[in-house]
Amino acid sequence: MTRTLLALVCAMAMTGSAMAQSHDEMVAGQRPANSAEIAGVLQAMREYLYDPYSVRDVTISTVMTKTRRDGSVFHLICVNGNAKNQMGGYTGKQTTMVLLTPEGQHFNSSRNWSDLSLCKRLNWRTFTETKALQSL
Repeated sequence: MTRTLLALVCAMAMTGSAMAQSHDEMVAGQRPANSAEIAGVLQAMREYLYDPYSVRDVTISTVMTKTRRDGSVFHLICVNGNAKNQMGGYTGKQTTMVLLTPEGQHFNSSRNWSDLSLCKRLNWRTFTETKALQSL
């Protein structure tokens, strides 16, 4: 009986770990953003920022891919920058995680500190494509 219970617990643990994707696996699989993902992040900035024309000092991370337990996939990209708020003053550099569909469409953004801890583990570059926001 004890052996059967132990075997069942081990099988459940192995199945659970095979289904769940660890943060280490996501970080290990990071890659540069493609043009559709860049466009998705720029669209998110247009929707999310009060004054997207004012954004400056922007950096963008590499892309992480997340596979959920149900098999669905989405991409996470972190963006760090400084933009004006409703009062017209700059907020200081802030990081936001942008969630994209596999086609590069923005569907959510997060400033949750537990989500943003992943951002610290990624590679970053200057986000020069934000100049397109200034020409809207």
